[in-house]
Amino acid sequence: MRWLLIFLFAIAALWYFRGADRVPPPKAENTLIGEPVKALLGAESYEKSYLEAVDEHQKKVDKQSEEESGG
Repeated sequence: MRWLLIFLFAIAALWYFRGADRVPPPKAENTLIGEPVKALLGAESYEKSYLEAVDEHQKKVDKQSEEESGG
């Protein structure tokens, strides 16, 4: 029984150390779902520029409203 436990421990240790030098998984852009991921990344940059434009427009509207009311 003791030999079985030593054998299982040795197998577990070898399995652990063998996996230590594994290659990291590829990026999502380089896999089967690469095209949808690239489209989402493009949409992310579009959304960011759109939100910046909305903020800039809101600032202009607020400034114009203050000028009209403050007069």
